[in-house]
Amino acid sequence: MGRRARASSEWVDIAYASERTGFSSVLILGLIDAGDMPAMQVKRARRTTHRLPRRLVDEAHAKVMAGGTVELREFARQWAARNSAPVAAEVA
Repeated sequence: MGRRARASSEWVDIAYASERTGFSSVLILGLIDAGDMPAMQVKRARRTTHRLPRRLVDEAHAKVMAGGTVELREFARQWAARNSAPVAAEVA
């Protein structure tokens, strides 16, 4: 997926989420690992990657662009509660 996510994709990678929201990929990965950010884990032969819901990333981006401030941990928790998203999902 790289830095650009396909327009039709419901899931985006950490690099895209970082670029779009302005938060570091290390922070986003830390929130995923802590269970505070809804994400899907994709295990491959060489490495494990993570995907985040595009709607979460787009809503965080919209809030920042509208002049709001975002505390990403709390924003992700509230978003997950509103959207009934699982905190973490593992895909074999």
